[in-house]
Amino acid sequence: MPKPLAFDLHLDTPSYDDAETTARIEDSDARLMEMLAAQAHHREDGSSREDEDSVALDEKLTVDDKRNLLQKSLNMAASNGDVERVRKLVGGRAKEFVDVNAPDDEGTVPLIYASCFVR
Repeated sequence: MPKPLAFDLHLDTPSYDDAETTARIEDSDARLMEMLAAQAHHREDGSSREDEDSVALDEKLTVDDKRNLLQKSLNMAASNGDVERVRKLVGGRAKEFVDVNAPDDEGTVPLIYASCFVR
């Protein structure tokens, strides 16, 4: 049975300026900076501009290379709110190389990125 949520709505709720909360905020900021740096790197290395179909059909790339490149593209597209590109990746020739449930290096799946960043 699911555990009920517990909210403290009292006016005398203790402050959240403790060390644990500060550390969580700093971790969140660091995570955001890492994600932005990864997106910038992905754009700079040219893989974000490569057509999904050309990667999927490239005979010079191994299956693992295709999975890596296209999965990163899916993560980036989802975290950037690029719905058109996500649709191409999960519905086009690249679909056999991507997994919407596969976590990235940080443990986050594309569906989570999409739910956070798609408008």
